Amino acid sequence: MTPAFQTVTRYAYLALFAALAVMSWKFNRSRVFFCILSMALCQALLALKLPTVIPPESFQHEAFVFMGIFIPANILVFSFFKERGIFTLWGALRIMLLILQCLLFLWWSGINGHSLSSVFTTSRLWKVGSLLPGISQPSMIVSLLAMAVLMARGIICKSFFDMAFTAVIPMSAAAAGLQGENLAVPVFYAFAGLVMLIAIIQDSYFMAFRDELTGLPSRRALKHEMMKLSGHYTIAMVDVDFFKKFNDTYGHDVGDQVLRMVSAVMRDAGGGGKPFRYGGEEFTMLYPGKGVKEALPYLEELREAIAKRKFTLRSHKRPKKKPKKRGSGTAKGKQLSVTVSIGAAERCDKHRKPDEVIKAADTALYRAKKKGRNCVCK
Repeated sequence: MTPAFQTVTRYAYLALFAALAVMSWKFNRSRVFFCILSMALCQALLALKLPTVIPPESFQHEAFVFMGIFIPANILVFSFFKERGIFTLWGALRIMLLILQCLLFLWWSGINGHSLSSVFTTSRLWKVGSLLPGISQPSMIVSLLAMAVLMARGIICKSFFDMAFTAVIPMSAAAAGLQGENLAVPVFYAFAGLVMLIAIIQDSYFMAFRDELTGLPSRRALKHEMMKLSGHYTIAMVDVDFFKKFNDTYGHDVGDQVLRMVSAVMRDAGGGGKPFRYGGEEFTMLYPGKGVKEALPYLEELREAIAKRKFTLRSHKRPKKKPKKRGSGTAKGKQLSVTVSIGAAERCDKHRKPDEVIKAADTALYRAKKKGRNCVCK
């Protein structure tokens, strides 16, 4: 590298971290903020020029050892905390926690002259000296544990940030382990910042185009999908019958469970239909390349599948733990029937635009309601 390019590489991650800090504040993603704060504090320790008991070279080595444990441990701990903002009491406490850890390290190594490396590298379970000469055994253990937990959480909870932090941890470990490389820290920090930036973009996209309650694509996603439509297609509007009565009688929690159940059945519907949450108790099924006659059998199957799928209202006396034997519970949940009315319309000479097709499907839905509900009209 030329000297100018080395300078850019050495400080480019700072601009990326600043942008991430602003984005994490605006999008209420405090975990990203505390992750980059942890990395920035470690870099500050490496660049610190204070009179210490041990020589500067030894102090920097101790800072790398501290960095290899500090970053993955805090990412793991903060993964179990809720997003409670940055400029709040909770955010201030977490910032103080990070700073306190760094001050304790300065007191231990810089003032008292104790060696973290001698405590943490007395023995090794495996050899990685040729690859990462500065990595310590506790750092490897904490990093692997944090990666395993975060990966499991990312898969189970479908969290973009948990998967992103799973990639950030080995990058921070590599930055700590490659002590002989001057550009190791800024380069791996920059890659870690890019991973977190992608996670913020993915999460923002998911929030904008996915319905949080049902997990289906939202109305905004439907509009984007309709902009890509051409040729023949059918749009069906699906409405849950007597949904207000469900909410008034059993509460909004039960209403939410009904919507989740309907969305689960729609997600498994055949015929190549794409389900969307339109709003409230209304859903949309989009059938690209199909006319109404082709889509009707699949819509009838969908209506019947929802009607046959009994909804169990959990009893207040239901035991917290699942009984070992069936029938040994003290109370059974009430069985409720959920039905839907469906109105469908296709693109034709009369209805050329997607908005016109949706209005025609709404009109057909209104006829299905007047007809007695739990039916399909075109």
